[in-house]
Amino acid sequence: MARDEVVAVELVRSADRARNRGGVAAAAAFLERAMELTPDPALRSTRSLEAAEAKFEAAAPEAAYQLAMVEELGPLDDLRCARPARLHAQIVFARSRGSAATPLFLDAAKRIEPHDAVLARETYLEALAAAIFAGRLDGGHTVREAAEAAQVAPRGHSPPRPMDLLLDGVSTHFTGGYAASVKLLQKALRAFWTDTWGGEDDIARWLWPACPVAPEPVAPELWDDQAWHEPTSRAVQLARNAGALGVLPVALAHRAGVHLQAGEFATAAALIDEADAIARATGSAPMNYTSLMLVAWRDDERRAMKSIDAGIRTATAKGEGRALGLTGYVTAVLYNGLGRYDIALDHAQRACQHEDLGFFGWYLVEVVEAGVRSDNRDAALTPGQRAAYVLRDGFGYPYERISELLHVSVVNARQHVTRAHTRLTASRRRQPVDSAAHRRLVQEFLAAARSGDLAHLEKVLVTGASHQR
Repeated sequence: MARDEVVAVELVRSADRARNRGGVAAAAAFLERAMELTPDPALRSTRSLEAAEAKFEAAAPEAAYQLAMVEELGPLDDLRCARPARLHAQIVFARSRGSAATPLFLDAAKRIEPHDAVLARETYLEALAAAIFAGRLDGGHTVREAAEAAQVAPRGHSPPRPMDLLLDGVSTHFTGGYAASVKLLQKALRAFWTDTWGGEDDIARWLWPACPVAPEPVAPELWDDQAWHEPTSRAVQLARNAGALGVLPVALAHRAGVHLQAGEFATAAALIDEADAIARATGSAPMNYTSLMLVAWRDDERRAMKSIDAGIRTATAKGEGRALGLTGYVTAVLYNGLGRYDIALDHAQRACQHEDLGFFGWYLVEVVEAGVRSDNRDAALTPGQRAAYVLRDGFGYPYERISELLHVSVVNARQHVTRAHTRLTASRRRQPVDSAAHRRLVQEFLAAARSGDLAHLEKVLVTGASHQR
């Protein structure tokens, strides 16, 4: 094949026009041909990597991998060594959202960091997403480890891009707690999914690193339905317009979740079917979260348990701990709906063994629902235990702050939480529950989760504990 730099340059210039008219796959084809025609080895290596990244965005991971191999044959500087490492992590994550991807992303981010702070921050966000999905099956690379690495990463643009705000908010959630992160996450969602920053093409290029984190699970974590509705709708639109088949199944699954929460089961099912079809065609790991919730909410025990059991096997094999946690939640939803509260409580408590972003609040709701209604489980806590449990497990309060609020020692604050966990798993007759007080606590919990203002919730909890004393 005769190499021709003049033609190659024109093909590179045409790639952006091809993206706008024919989507990511068209741009990838132009970039691949430009690489083939490039005579200079160093430049050919650079263009090979650009083509590989476009191929991956177009949900062609095998082609992306082959082009990355071509890139590695050329002269490599430190940054060009690191970018294929990031691409490899992306391919691993796309094929299986398990624990294997987290250390790959962290390694790539650290190698990129000295050369490109902006790209490094995007890679740290991908590492956080991988760790969130790995959850309780993290393989030793915890989400806090990824969050701490992101917290000390070099700053990017000034003013910060939406991607930077999202990274700051998510990493703060895991290092500083819920209350410290709420305002940051709300700001990130507003910035990312409005027209006030950049154009659609800018945002579309960021769909891959952003979508595993926002709008879901960040929006559900904030208990903000509007912040979930608008971004999911736009994410689907942007992914369709860009032909970004790598991220479209994720966006469709997130959108299906919105319809599911609204009780629009038929619409949710149609979006799930489309997402699954694209994932099968492109070799990506399917997003089974919404489909599991849908089958549980339909109260068909035989069909639901068949899907849940399959989900448990798949999640365990892949190391996708977040999906494993969800199976406990949907089983609890199923059996709470069927009135079999003992079984529901057991599975809800298993789900609560790890704080899965976006889901943990839902897990707690099922624990309370099953515990209040169960006839053979004591899920009723003393006011002090309840206050300590909600503040610690629900909002990440340090024991020192809990001790101040409850006017007890730090040791006693720890004991309250420990005893709460023990009572939630003890096989005893339940104590009577004041339904009005229970309703008030749930309302305050949701209000605090949405706003990040925990002062009123603190007052309700501490008042109850004071009355006990």
